[in-house]
Amino acid sequence: TFETATSAFRGDALAQNIIHDMSISPFAEAAIAIRCILSRSPDYFTTPQALAALAEGWDVSYSMADQHSSITIEDRESLCSGICRVLATLTAEKWGGTLSNLARPTIEKLSAVIRGINEMMRVSMPNKDSVIRSHFIHVGEEIRLLFTMIRTFNSTAGGQIIDEYKSSSRDESTSFEHPSLIVIHKAMDCLKHCAMYFNDESIVVDSLGNLLTQAIVTAGQMINPLPFIQQISELGVNIISGVARSNGSASLLPAFMFIEELIELYGSAIAGSNDNFHFSSTPISNELS
Repeated sequence: TFETATSAFRGDALAQNIIHDMSISPFAEAAIAIRCILSRSPDYFTTPQALAALAEGWDVSYSMADQHSSITIEDRESLCSGICRVLATLTAEKWGGTLSNLARPTIEKLSAVIRGINEMMRVSMPNKDSVIRSHFIHVGEEIRLLFTMIRTFNSTAGGQIIDEYKSSSRDESTSFEHPSLIVIHKAMDCLKHCAMYFNDESIVVDSLGNLLTQAIVTAGQMINPLPFIQQISELGVNIISGVARSNGSASLLPAFMFIEELIELYGSAIAGSNDNFHFSSTPISNELS
């Protein structure tokens, strides 16, 4: 749908003007319709052929978004949400691979944009600040898509995920890894870089805060969540430390919301873990003093 519409409208000034004047673009309508269809009848789209078509459509949405400004982050969120609901209806052994494949172009785009920002920061170029700012927007949007994937998958398959962990704990011959955890681990290098070096940009910090808060939900579905909680808590500490030191536009609120959720759900478990849970970063109190 995205590819057909974009091919038809590309280079047509009249069509572009019509789209610009519309309260909702045809791409947004298509994305919402696809999300509704996938959400209401996910079982119809679990055949290999249907899954392949969804994967191709997701890849096309990336190439089309790069070429067509009318495809927004909200459009891609709608499509992503619908696909995640389909993936959540698959058997547990297919979850990790299919969700990772869905996250692949998002993580690749995030990694490429980060590299682009790092390269631009080292050179002189016209309109450097505005170009880098537009790249930060892309960083925030890709992290926002990862948040959408994880939130939708967790909410749709949450009960089954807990059942799979319980089943694997009873049977030593089987192992189970949370599909959302796999995605977060694949994106971890990018997330660490953003938390450490882009923490003065509000759009990046807001998206990271939402993702980390959703990661707490992921931890709540695991049997032994403390090692994972320590990893994501380090990201939270890096964000808070960076925002406290910078003069940028970012707010501490997203990271504080994550810390609040963390303490409310796991404060007792963390306190009882003694020396097994620690931060390598400078204490938060030192950064805020």
